[in-house]
Amino acid sequence: MLIPRREMISREESTVEIYNKTGRDLLPENVVEDFLEIRGIDYYNVIKKRLVEYTRAEWVVCLREKIMLEQCVPLFLEELSQDLLIPGVFYKGEILYEVTLIDKDFWLNHKDWFECIKTIIYKVLNMSEQELNNNIIHEYIESYKKFYHKEL
Repeated sequence: MLIPRREMISREESTVEIYNKTGRDLLPENVVEDFLEIRGIDYYNVIKKRLVEYTRAEWVVCLREKIMLEQCVPLFLEELSQDLLIPGVFYKGEILYEVTLIDKDFWLNHKDWFECIKTIIYKVLNMSEQELNNNIIHEYIESYKKFYHKEL
């Protein structure tokens, strides 16, 4: 799992300026090299496309690799508000699971997003046990519970 560098994106840049940059512009060189050498087409696209051109698949790569989270998390928060168990690449609930794996330092700088995720997890954990067990991988449920009880 790759850890994003905080200095990658200047706080002074506007959202429009950031979304008009490519992954190559925003990511450390070692990440760019890794994505170009050994990864699939979605990883290649993260480097080559401007953020404004990203498909859902490229945003899922960003979430899974924990890069460009300041751009990625709000997009998935919006999706999660519509469907608590949106799938990622493979399984229902995968996006929420990946969000729970984001490190505490990120959440310390985004407490409002942290609280939104906890609210979403609360709703998921209050689904019927049958619905949870039939739709979500057990590992995901455990991660949701752990995140829900996390304190910043």
